[in-house]
Amino acid sequence: MPLHAFVDESIRNGCLMSAAVIPTGDLAPARGKLRELCKPGQRRLHMKDENDSRRREILSTLAGLGLRIHLYRSPVAGRPIRASRDDCLRALIPRLLALHVLDKAAIEG
Repeated sequence: MPLHAFVDESIRNGCLMSAAVIPTGDLAPARGKLRELCKPGQRRLHMKDENDSRRREILSTLAGLGLRIHLYRSPVAGRPIRASRDDCLRALIPRLLALHVLDKAAIEG
């Protein structure tokens, strides 16, 4: 079954990269549920813009979507952020290739 992956990162006490993987067939219903969480006038959700109770509501909804989450962390101290980001990507990309989320030919091309 084809999969989609959504990747995001946070730089705070190191680089934390997450990949949420969801079957393609579950994508439209998941997007619908997330759209329902948007308040009037809100175009998108972003955790940094939400208060704690709203974050819990969003996380509760996400937990019910059947996502597979992959987390990667790398220290930043004493080196460029780019090096930490690259460490996370070197761990993440083979995992996404193994899940057939990424096409190896597209990466090498």
